[in-house]
Amino acid sequence: MGYQDYINLSVEDELIERKEVSVVSEYDKQNDFSLESSGRRYDRQFFTMYQARLNELKTRVDSRAMKQWGNGTIKRDNKVISKVDKILNITSNQLCWVSGTIFVDLKNKLNIFNDVEKGIDDVLPQIPKSYISSEGTDDKVIMLEDESGRAILHGDDKLKDQLFVTGAIVAVLGIELQAGIFEMIEIIHPEIAPIRPMNPKSNSKIAFVSGLEISDSVNYDFKIDLLKEFFQNNPKSKDISHLVIAGNSIKETDQDIGEEYVSNNNYGSKNISKFNDKSLKLFEVFINEIISNCNISIMPGPSDPTDICLPQQPLHRSFFVNNKNYVGNNIRSLTNPSWLEIDSIRMLGTSGQNIDDIVKYLSPEDLQNKDILLKIMKSTINWQNIAPTAPDTLYCYPFENNDPFTLTNETPKVYFIGNQNEFKSELVNVNNENMLLLTIPKFNQCGQLVLLDTVDLSVEIIKFET
Repeated sequence: MGYQDYINLSVEDELIERKEVSVVSEYDKQNDFSLESSGRRYDRQFFTMYQARLNELKTRVDSRAMKQWGNGTIKRDNKVISKVDKILNITSNQLCWVSGTIFVDLKNKLNIFNDVEKGIDDVLPQIPKSYISSEGTDDKVIMLEDESGRAILHGDDKLKDQLFVTGAIVAVLGIELQAGIFEMIEIIHPEIAPIRPMNPKSNSKIAFVSGLEISDSVNYDFKIDLLKEFFQNNPKSKDISHLVIAGNSIKETDQDIGEEYVSNNNYGSKNISKFNDKSLKLFEVFINEIISNCNISIMPGPSDPTDICLPQQPLHRSFFVNNKNYVGNNIRSLTNPSWLEIDSIRMLGTSGQNIDDIVKYLSPEDLQNKDILLKIMKSTINWQNIAPTAPDTLYCYPFENNDPFTLTNETPKVYFIGNQNEFKSELVNVNNENMLLLTIPKFNQCGQLVLLDTVDLSVEIIKFET
């Protein structure tokens, strides 16, 4: 149903009574992606972060693999399956399984070593649209690595449905047919952490929007005004208890940053402002005009004025100076990614960078799949890491002995991704619990608001058109 249909449902001077739900401000995962405001260190290596991920997930993937493949107790095609502890110990023509970390080598992947060699490793990158070469040749090399070495993975057609990205922890069953080449037969992912069942106390809706891209330009998007009008005056909005803004609230300026600020890697440190202070003020006005209608949680995105690296830290309180009394209560400025708990529903969301980076690993044939975004989201759940490509090709803070993107003890009930080209949703069964996947479209392009029912997890779209 379109916005105009909802306008026609309005009753003049009708008193709108808002739904109130429990928005938990203190819960065990609220600080999973928070960084201390002081004492941050960017000079650390990423080894301990990778090691923390491996230590957490290798145990879980080995557990599943042992149940399915065993170690000298199960046969496949009259061959006994053996477990190999290290890639270096794989023996030719032996049916075995081994676990480790996927590494994908692609022609257009960013390479810090090339920039160090050229002496341009301290400037902003030119991020490629795809890591697949434009020549159309198959330049993808998939490897499994551990502390002992690497093996190139080769598979038959039945493994084409699998997604492979750097950083995923898996176990692979196969045979080494020639030195360093491991023929895959089957692949296993880590055991999935449990989903917390929900117990909603009220029948209300949670609204999601992303990519507002508010600007002071002459091409101001009047869909923003329609969105404000909906929250202020439409009876349909009375059921909405909470609005989640999933990144890219501010439109970047179109200024030319100049070649001296551009490089070919993603490890540069130079930066310049790409934000207009008038646009920031207009965003605060937008928040001010709807805050009386529902609580608001705001996540930053790649176009917003905060950290480049994931996890992006909350937008500064100074951006809400006229709403400072609401900050921390009705207005919550969150990290990206972020865990939320609203009316007992545990949700995990990002503003889209993790999915956008994985898309760059895919071939044109993969991208023709109309449900490819949902497939990627399912894969990150199967990998039990929502950003496996960080830090290899995705900006990331160098955590010490920790990888916050790993789902260590809980899988979300609702998993949402902002700033996508279209809306998609799917209920999937995970360990006998339903889990909802949501892609939140860019409002600036699609004019869509996503409504989630807190009782049955049904989803509704409201479209605003000018």
